[in-house]
Amino acid sequence: SLIAEIPNATLALPQGQTFVADSPTADIATVQVEQRLGNLRVSVAGKDALPQTEVTLKTGGLAYSLNPEADEPDEEIVVTGQREGYRVPNASTATKTDTPIRDIPQSIQVVPQEVLRDQNVTRLEEALKNVPGVTRISPSTLRSSTFNIRGFTATAPSGNFLRNGLRDILGQESLELSNIERVEVLKGPASVLYGTGTPGGTINLVTKQPLREPFYAIDAT
Repeated sequence: SLIAEIPNATLALPQGQTFVADSPTADIATVQVEQRLGNLRVSVAGKDALPQTEVTLKTGGLAYSLNPEADEPDEEIVVTGQREGYRVPNASTATKTDTPIRDIPQSIQVVPQEVLRDQNVTRLEEALKNVPGVTRISPSTLRSSTFNIRGFTATAPSGNFLRNGLRDILGQESLELSNIERVEVLKGPASVLYGTGTPGGTINLVTKQPLREPFYAIDAT
């Protein structure tokens, strides 16, 4: 039989966690899809030997193609795929350490570099449009902009702006994001972790890390 493991996938069925199709083609006996701890296992069993029919499994934009040869011996093939997206596994603002977000009880949201690049974001207020509960309450100027987080005004002098986890008293004026890797927003009174600031939340600007070799890039439209 052929077996494919599909990570981070969920099988949606009216009931149960297993789907079975019998004899979908002339040389395939069964196709079974089973839910296993956040992953899917797809098993394709041939009637007399490995199935010769091309089997393609598609899920969430991923495609797994199993094309065995007719004279190959019976074997197990495990295919692992990886999704590309905007998911950020870790954040540092809530704990002052690089911690998996799933292990952080506080409310934290990260706007990663992929979002900044795909949306062509150049200013902080554009990045914060991706964060629910954060709004700009003053017109953007060349010098500064004031934000509201969960009903509380967030300002740099009061300690609501950080840069790499350190208080940034000029955070409201640091609106240009060319050297910013990601923007992390810690919402709620947990922001008292940094000692000052209104209880609405904290905005942390994480800068890009230096590279060993020179890097140049240009975008044109």
